[in-house]
Amino acid sequence: MKAANLRLIADKRIHSREDCGYATGSQWMSLRDGEEYCFYIMRYKPFGGNYSESGTEAEEEVYTNMAKYNLGNRDSYYRAVFDCALSADKQLQVDNLGFNNIPVCFFDLEAFFIDHNDTLECTSNLIKKVCPPVKATTIA
Repeated sequence: MKAANLRLIADKRIHSREDCGYATGSQWMSLRDGEEYCFYIMRYKPFGGNYSESGTEAEEEVYTNMAKYNLGNRDSYYRAVFDCALSADKQLQVDNLGFNNIPVCFFDLEAFFIDHNDTLECTSNLIKKVCPPVKATTIA
């Protein structure tokens, strides 16, 4: 999935389970205590779009293929990916495996927050600069 430029996204622009919705791929989850986000897979395009890089939510086919490979339970799959992102060593961890658990860092998939781009360059009327409407930061 990493080779296909797919990333796990925690969308800070979505503030409730209802706004996250129930579309295939969308999953409202707790990242840490008191931090809940809408997670989904996004296809990253490094040199596409008007702002030199862009991303779009993954196509239905991505989620269909995940189910074919027994990754249809998004909760455990997404959790394994963001647990790796939050892990200090970013190495595959196979200790303490339980039934139906995915090892931390088993999937080499990047995880990012996305949010409105509210940097000074994007919000000031005095600065004439084209900037992307969203910004991405790694989950760590």
